[in-house]
Amino acid sequence: MKKLRLLGAVSACLIAACLSTSTSAAVTVYVQDFEAMTPQGYPPNDLSTDGWVVWGDVWAGGVGTNTFQYSYGPFPAPDGTPGFSAVAGGEGGVNQGAQYLNIYSDYNNPDQTAFGLCGLNGCTINTSVFQEQTIDAGDIGSIWTLTFDAKSPFSGGIFDGTQQQDNGGLFQNFPQSASAFIKTIDPLNNFSVTNDIRVDMTAISNTDWATFSISLDLSAPLLEGQLLQFGFNTIGTEYQDSGVYYDNINFRPVPVPAALWLFGSGLIGLIGIARRKAA
Repeated sequence: MKKLRLLGAVSACLIAACLSTSTSAAVTVYVQDFEAMTPQGYPPNDLSTDGWVVWGDVWAGGVGTNTFQYSYGPFPAPDGTPGFSAVAGGEGGVNQGAQYLNIYSDYNNPDQTAFGLCGLNGCTINTSVFQEQTIDAGDIGSIWTLTFDAKSPFSGGIFDGTQQQDNGGLFQNFPQSASAFIKTIDPLNNFSVTNDIRVDMTAISNTDWATFSISLDLSAPLLEGQLLQFGFNTIGTEYQDSGVYYDNINFRPVPVPAALWLFGSGLIGLIGIARRKAA
């Protein structure tokens, strides 16, 4: 497996996009129900063509609390391989149709195996499958919402690190989790995360689909030129169950109520009248 140091795989074109000085909005609407996609394995496939990419980082112990080992990506998203993502079917409801997106850990990565790189209990694999856009000047002041349907394949949600391993391994209760997120990243400040809005998907229902929504306010002027990512995250280890189903993904701006537009137009009109009287 190709192992890249953190941020080592960021391409020159990605950096150039971050430095855009255009005054037009760059963040765009994304809507997907996965019905028209055909499972195709490794890229190129319908997921990668649609803009989905993956990233992974590896930790000796819990993510963010123990020793960082390495990272890899971003890569075009695979479809139906043992790692990251797949277009799946068979458990859709009335509103989900025949197909949806299955997001799971990178089971291709052998470093989660006990007695390997991270010692007795295996490494923790932190994986993300996401869309990425660049915030431009025209986006400042807008609010964007990610709405989606989700369902767990497993009774009680994914293995969360508190259960006894079925294989008798020496698992030390490193927490496993799943989440959906919208985040912003500053490429001019060592790719630091400047916003990270999440909803926990670890213990959602495995019998009923539910709809979830999270929003991010892009009002801060310093966000211009930063990267915006939305997608799904999994933290797992030792090949435990980690998958979550997602469908009807809708990423769009929150519309400004008509009353506010009328109020703003009224203010402009009053200002115009005041100026004419003062002339």
